[in-house]
Amino acid sequence: MSLINFKCRPLMCIIISAIFFFDLMIIFPPFTQGDGYGDYPPATDGDWIIENDTYVSEEVIVIEGNIEVKNNATLTLENVTLMINSTTKNIHGIYVDGNSTLNVYNSDITNLSGPYIFFVDGNMTLESSTVSNMMFGIDIEYGDVYIANCSIFSNNQYNQYGVRINGSPILFNNYIHSLHRGIVINYGGAPILINNTITLNNYGVVSVAFGFATLIGNNISNNELGGISIELGYFWFQNNTIFSNGGFGINGDHASINATGNLIYDNERWGIFSWGAPIFHKNNTFQKNGLQNDQGNILLQWDVLFRVFDHNNEELKDVNLTIYDSHGNVMWSGETIGNIRALQLREYEILGDGTELVHTPFTVKVRKGTFTNSTTADIRNNMEVRIVLNTEKKEYKFPFWGLMVVLGVWLIVLVMVIIGAIVTIKNRK
Repeated sequence: MSLINFKCRPLMCIIISAIFFFDLMIIFPPFTQGDGYGDYPPATDGDWIIENDTYVSEEVIVIEGNIEVKNNATLTLENVTLMINSTTKNIHGIYVDGNSTLNVYNSDITNLSGPYIFFVDGNMTLESSTVSNMMFGIDIEYGDVYIANCSIFSNNQYNQYGVRINGSPILFNNYIHSLHRGIVINYGGAPILINNTITLNNYGVVSVAFGFATLIGNNISNNELGGISIELGYFWFQNNTIFSNGGFGINGDHASINATGNLIYDNERWGIFSWGAPIFHKNNTFQKNGLQNDQGNILLQWDVLFRVFDHNNEELKDVNLTIYDSHGNVMWSGETIGNIRALQLREYEILGDGTELVHTPFTVKVRKGTFTNSTTADIRNNMEVRIVLNTEKKEYKFPFWGLMVVLGVWLIVLVMVIIGAIVTIKNRK
């Protein structure tokens, strides 16, 4: 039968049409209309104000102003592409007020042009989403915040961070990269960071002051200037992998460090360095740290203030000071400034080959002119060492027994002279 003479029976035509329509659906999927309720859709120009619970899904949204979630409302975005259009004169952003909530699932938040602000003073759940190209980063205050399975990055590293933390959020299994600072812990922030990859930043994690962070199972690697830099506070590191960072693996400035079960290797400087606060370390594995500066795995050093006084307990200025460690090595030599010299001295270090050098106790020698003194200082915390150098010229007091000896000698001499004189007179007669 030729195709020209083929006649389609009704049932066959229906089947063929259905197959054809199904194929077209696969090749050219239909346009999906966005869905939402509450304060939706947003204004085409200006701010999007959320004052009622609002839900949006399967939508591409361009905002020409701010997004403000306020008055205890909740904004939920699911499968949404959200683009914020900022200009150099008008920098827009996302603002979540206290007690309000932003929920984002499987979505993409980025800029259309210019950077934008992302400030969360309320609650937020951010899951399986991408956040990029912010002006600074996600600023978290003190709400209930959970960020998981997200990618946070920027195309411009200048002064940008992924997340800046004041409160106590949980960050789980995120990929944070291509920023100036991956995570910033700010003034009392106490985050829990679990299984995140923080890489290809200038700094991985930075704590500005008084952080109380817990880091478990994170990959912190290939950050150009340092892996983790912490100032003050208390930090727990467990089962993290910290490697190939351009500076320290962990750099502590008066911040207590508790490290257990971490793998720390190939960092340019010390694997763990602490200045002015203790290191508690157990079951960590170190390899090839201190690549550029002949450093090593762990170094702990303290702030020590040396003060020199004279015998009247008055400041003795410009005194020569020499400090020897327990192995007799000269750790420092020079003069005090006034009567003071502030130094950082190493309590102990563990080198790259595992050799541990304990430098304390130290021998401290002082000298001014012909006067000298020395003392021993067991330095295991930040402390002050006071040294007294007796510069008083002692008055010599002749002992009584010495006086008696001298008088006895002179008496003998006198007797001998008298005897000699008598003998001479008799001889002349």
